[in-house]
Amino acid sequence: MTIKRYIRHLHKWAVKMFGEGPRVEPVLKHIESELAEIRGNPTDIMEWVDVIMLAMDGACRAGHSPKEISDALQAKLVLNRIREWDAPREGEPCFHKCKTCRDDNNG
Repeated sequence: MTIKRYIRHLHKWAVKMFGEGPRVEPVLKHIESELAEIRGNPTDIMEWVDVIMLAMDGACRAGHSPKEISDALQAKLVLNRIREWDAPREGEPCFHKCKTCRDDNNG
């Protein structure tokens, strides 16, 4: 199954189960609860996948097509590969060094 087809099936199921519309806050709250579960058990692959699925459904609900999501995933990887990154520090996230990108919300 291609990622585009997977996203289509996922979103169709989510709309059937949870209703139509953006549902931004419910999706974000659900992601937050899944993140708490990951913190409690960081090796549980199913909790990580829950976050991925919720993010894909959220992007669909924000008006993006499966093709746009797939293309954006690929483009973001290409972009991240050419960026400079802060050095890893124990327990801290690594951010890319493009301050103007973060300030302009293009990060």
